[in-house]
Amino acid sequence: KSADVHNSLHVKVSRERVGKELEGVLSGKNSRASAGLELITDLKLAGCVFEFPHDGSSNTVEGELEKDVEYNSLTMGEKTQAREQTWLKSANLTKHTSTFLNAFKQMQNSSTAQNMTPVDARIFHLSTFLYPLRKLNVVDAKEKITPLPSYIIRDSIKFKNKDVQSITCLLANVDDMRDIFTTFSNSSDNFCRLRVGLLMRNLKDLWVSALLLAGIVDMHRKEYFQQETVPEIDACVEKVSIFLQEIQRQGLDGCWKDRPLMDGKAILKTLGLPRGPIIGHYLQEQTKFMLLNPLGTTDDCEIHLKAVRKRDLEIEAEEAKAKAEAEADAEAQNSSDVCMESNLEKNG
Repeated sequence: KSADVHNSLHVKVSRERVGKELEGVLSGKNSRASAGLELITDLKLAGCVFEFPHDGSSNTVEGELEKDVEYNSLTMGEKTQAREQTWLKSANLTKHTSTFLNAFKQMQNSSTAQNMTPVDARIFHLSTFLYPLRKLNVVDAKEKITPLPSYIIRDSIKFKNKDVQSITCLLANVDDMRDIFTTFSNSSDNFCRLRVGLLMRNLKDLWVSALLLAGIVDMHRKEYFQQETVPEIDACVEKVSIFLQEIQRQGLDGCWKDRPLMDGKAILKTLGLPRGPIIGHYLQEQTKFMLLNPLGTTDDCEIHLKAVRKRDLEIEAEEAKAKAEAEADAEAQNSSDVCMESNLEKNG
């Protein structure tokens, strides 16, 4: 915990070496990632390892560190204190990653989930640790905005671009996963296949990691978790397991790999669309149809898209009519105002 050691880590040790040592913590032989990240925090080394942009550099940190607390509005001392508090929150989240990972591995060993998408443990641990920073951004001299966790993975620990992309994607979608998970009541009654499927298509292979992280975050949001009782932790782990089983039962795992029933050219021809960005709307409508109708055929999809196109044209016609009527009313009002002014001038 020596200040001299901390300063030397910042000045004398390359970021590549820091990343290499962290890699050993995350994926080395007999490594215990959650314990390692907790120890880094306990020794107050998190700020040295997961380094923020230097004060006075061309990069500035902006955004919310907590709800209604803008990082940029804090003084230098407050920023230092806020970062230390954030690392403690990170460690509190991370100490439960092993519990959730073990529960998932047990489920994978069951006959019903052997082919489920695996978890990249190192990405899961890193994303969990950096979760409290997800609403902060780094703005460079050219005003390019980069999420702070992405900056840390790329510049502070010099991990590969694939890791940057994975953690950026996971943290960008995890709050949506948490919202879905929070409203899930251990049954299929309130399971929205469309919403879950669209989110899984965004996350792809990262969806399990996002769900496990959402479970940990949801557990920490509850008031009872101040006591960290084993029964309550087990209850949250059980809820995650039931949610995983429901996704498996619905056949959604791997939905991002499903080939579209119709390609872009076929949709253009079927709907008589002009080339351009409008095709994106109908490709998305096809995706929604396929998620809601896993047994649907190409003919079924074609009928659905034609119905959507008809509805869109009717809405466009109504909007055009309303706009024309509004313009006509405005023109009539202008004419009336001109006549009134003319009469006033004559009478004057």
